[in-house]
This record gives sequence, structure tokens and C-alpha cells, in this order.
Amino acid sequence: MCGKDDTIEGLLESNREFVEKLRRKGILYEYHELPGGHDWLLWDVGINNFLKKLLTKK
Repeated sequence: MCGKDDTIEGLLESNREFVEKLRRKGILYEYHELPGGHDWLLWDVGINNFLKKLLTKK
């Protein structure tokens, strides 16, 4: 997960490049770009979504 409005230089682009490498190698992944930056508002959403996925996996 990465914020579309992240102000850390190169972070969004490096995430996109990494996802492309995973895709080309056929590696399963889950990646989300959400509005926001590198802050607790975005992290709170990501952490909550991740925990929900962990709790619902069988």
C-alpha cells in the first residue's frame, strides 16, 4: 500500500516498479494506492484492512 499523495521522493514510483516486477514474475501480491500521504491516517486504514484479512482467512 502506498499513498498517491506521498511526499517522500521516489516512494510511490519505487512501489509501482516493485509491483511490476512481481507481476512479470507471476508472484501473487496485493497492492493498493490510496489517496493520502505517508502518515497515520493512511497507515490506520492499511493496518485495519490487513488485520481484517488476517481474521477472515481460513
